[in-house]
Amino acid sequence: MFMSKKNIKVSKEFAKRQFSTAGMALLLYALIVLILPEFLKLYFMSIGIYSDNNSLINTGILYTLIVIGTLVPFLLLKQSCHIRIKDFWRKCNAGFSDLFADSIVYSAIGTLFMFLTIVINSYIKIGDSMITSLGISVNGSWAYNPIFFVLFVIATPFVEEIAFRGILLRVLGRYGNYFAMISCSLVYAILHGSIAEVIPTFFLSIILIKLTLKYRSIQPAVVAHIIFNAILYLMALTPGKYYQIVAIVIFAIYLMAIIVVFSRNYRYVKVRQKNNEKMLYSLFFFRFTVFLSLIIGAVYTVLYTFL
Repeated sequence: MFMSKKNIKVSKEFAKRQFSTAGMALLLYALIVLILPEFLKLYFMSIGIYSDNNSLINTGILYTLIVIGTLVPFLLLKQSCHIRIKDFWRKCNAGFSDLFADSIVYSAIGTLFMFLTIVINSYIKIGDSMITSLGISVNGSWAYNPIFFVLFVIATPFVEEIAFRGILLRVLGRYGNYFAMISCSLVYAILHGSIAEVIPTFFLSIILIKLTLKYRSIQPAVVAHIIFNAILYLMALTPGKYYQIVAIVIFAIYLMAIIVVFSRNYRYVKVRQKNNEKMLYSLFFFRFTVFLSLIIGAVYTVLYTFL
């Protein structure tokens, strides 16, 4: 169980109710974060205010909606399932060297997966990727928007860790850490809104969950997520003619990650699978609310990629 040494026996009906409640949070999240911004964009375009001249306002409204749409459903889930903030946001024993090591490893794996999507995308169209062969590419003036910087680098990692690696992981972790890890990561990847990012976000979520289990707190995961997003953002703003700098930075991250991984002080987290988890996956993913939220996420992802 996530962050608990006790085993709690619950009935199948109780599990179904909790999974349905979690599904309601995911459904509300999908509607607010994925669908509603698209309708707002169409509305802004219809009244002529969605343009680069109003990018500050547009970005502020849309991304603030994403932050609110992430927090509100999961905070309601927290209340419904009697989750306490201190259950996942607690003081941990991670020192600066621990946070640095885990963040470097996370950033190295994250950038590696991103570059792999470029290779795949060169053969099979899977949608836009933030990274090009010369570094990260960002289209549009919103990349230079200070509101976008705050939301992408700080706010988004913070609220996503609270929602997925905090509240949802805590709810599903009552039935086993391995089940919770796979389920949370799969949901997180499908609801991310991009085919190109499905595989990277799934495995990056696995790493963040293992960080959370390692320190019994989401604080290290928040730090690692913020650092990775900051690296992506800084690389995005690097002009193409300075791609050598990007290459050097990436090489340095990989080199430090290799040194850290082979260090004797680096601790791994092993999450073991239980025998009864097939039933849990069936109970969770075939709850109507969970299934519907994933269908919405999948349809949105396909339309966003190919239209």
